[in-house]
Amino acid sequence: MPKASVPKAKTKSEKKVRAPSAWNLYIKANLSSWKDAHPGRPFKDAMAALKDQWQDAPENPNKGKQAKPRAKRNSKDPSTSSEPSRSSPGVSSSDVASSDV
Repeated sequence: MPKASVPKAKTKSEKKVRAPSAWNLYIKANLSSWKDAHPGRPFKDAMAALKDQWQDAPENPNKGKQAKPRAKRNSKDPSTSSEPSRSSPGVSSSDVASSDV
């Protein structure tokens, strides 16, 4: 039985390159000037500051619009679960009655 042909991986020249978003272009244009104005500050501070500036930037296509609500993640924390905890056994009424005798 002949083997099924497996599609080859695309090379870099065959992949479609997505155009940069308005946010990507804004960061590229403003990150270096922010770093020059605030030497020694961490990258996290730069992104937080540029995020705040982005909200009112004329380049922002969503300027003035309400932010979309984020979907809630499923938490693995058992304390937030609606199911009762199974790790500690509960005391039943039959256990209490039998211990009195």
